[in-house]
Amino acid sequence: MKNIKKIVLTILIIAIVSSNVLYLPVVAANEKAVVNVNIDMYSQKLSESVTIDGVTYVYEYSYTSDGNRSISITDTVNLTSDVVIYDELSSTLLLNGEVIGRYVGSLSSPTTSTPNRSWRDLSYSTYYISWALGTTAAIAAGCIAAALGFIGGPAVIIAIGATAMGILAAATVGGTIHVTFQEYHLGGIYYQYRNAWSFTSSNGDYYGLYYHLI
Repeated sequence: MKNIKKIVLTILIIAIVSSNVLYLPVVAANEKAVVNVNIDMYSQKLSESVTIDGVTYVYEYSYTSDGNRSISITDTVNLTSDVVIYDELSSTLLLNGEVIGRYVGSLSSPTTSTPNRSWRDLSYSTYYISWALGTTAAIAAGCIAAALGFIGGPAVIIAIGATAMGILAAATVGGTIHVTFQEYHLGGIYYQYRNAWSFTSSNGDYYGLYYHLI
């Protein structure tokens, strides 16, 4: 069995807007992580960097001329770049121009809320993505981030865990992303929304739930 080198991760989550530096707050835990960044990193063309095993990867977010989400992932040591794009029209995910994922489906009708339940499900989305066996954790995280659309690659690594992300990249060929859009219900008043997401690898390992507050 191929040995998987333990990843030492240093997160330098830095987003640059013009000459200003914006620090993106991320909260992580063993089983759950909450990311509360209510900004569109693509329209603002933000960037983040993450260092894995001494290699720094830079994520740059933008929209293409067709309005599709695009993430450029640059290995600053080996000077290589990969681009992940989510094509809204065809509902497909592309890595360096090749289709690696697709939007599977959704349920538009919300589930029935119960009196003891604070969060109410509004809709569901499912995405299937794949990558080449033995890819890097940085690229795998970028693929998941592009499909999700509301968090970046480093936040995905924090949520799933650095070591687990390395194993996913090296020993699996992708998996399935599940996203539930929810609203907070209290006394008939709805005032908070969030995305709850999880990832199930191609070998059946489950990671989640993780939450992004809106």
